[in-house]
Amino acid sequence: MRRTIPLLPILFSAAFAMSLLVTPTLSWAQEEEPEFSELRALIEINTTDGDAGLQILIDGDGWRKVSVDDPNGQKIFEVKGSKSVKEQGLTENFFESAEPSCDEEGFSLTDTLDRFPAGEYRVSGKSIDNEQMEGEAILTHALPGAPENLLPDGGVVDATLPVMIKWTPGDELGNCPPNDADILDPGAVPLFGYQLVVEREVPGPLLVFGAEVPAGTTSVTISPEFMQMGAFYKYEVVAIEQPLNEDGSPVLNEDGHPVKGNQSITENFFCTAPLTTVECNELAE
Repeated sequence: MRRTIPLLPILFSAAFAMSLLVTPTLSWAQEEEPEFSELRALIEINTTDGDAGLQILIDGDGWRKVSVDDPNGQKIFEVKGSKSVKEQGLTENFFESAEPSCDEEGFSLTDTLDRFPAGEYRVSGKSIDNEQMEGEAILTHALPGAPENLLPDGGVVDATLPVMIKWTPGDELGNCPPNDADILDPGAVPLFGYQLVVEREVPGPLLVFGAEVPAGTTSVTISPEFMQMGAFYKYEVVAIEQPLNEDGSPVLNEDGHPVKGNQSITENFFCTAPLTTVECNELAE
């Protein structure tokens, strides 16, 4: 909103009025320097499917272009808007690499970690006002153990009752074993918490339920309002790493909150009556 100056009383001198006209813009009207509000780099492992890849999230004030340099100073990603998008500006970008199988011939989790070394990933960009934007995201190779003993484990549940999804903390990486990778024992990796994602795949359209809980919580109850009779549900439980400083304290963002790190996913499924267990297994294939 543009602020107007009221007309001066006629008894003010002309000299004083002129001094008001040339007064610099008030500090409250100045815009802050553009900045990134969130930068996150992580390795995500699907321990059920047995694959892994890099993910990077960039969010912040409007920008025209942005690039990411790895810890070796090599540019690994760049994106920019053009024409109307360049003029309007971008505020969020999320990308993930392809996720080759961990047991693919001639490839392993070690190769993925070698391609994306741990360390500081520098993010730089230009705002819509052509101002420089700088930040960094820290990537670790601390891969949390995948959740285990997921329940329901296939089978059929009653859609008219609350459904409790349970798991236990894990200490392995399932179908994406570390093999010769020089990493911390997955079972010893500190956790930020867990994320649960439930998708109703049949019947369509896709319906998604999501929740995030602290590290000490190992169950989430889904109310009947989300459930439907005769449906197939696929779900995943995600263990999220808590990155630590050298002194063992949690890494914090600019707002003083702990940041999230790498993710290990375990998948499972279930159905609701009147589908049978046989039909449920067929839908899962």
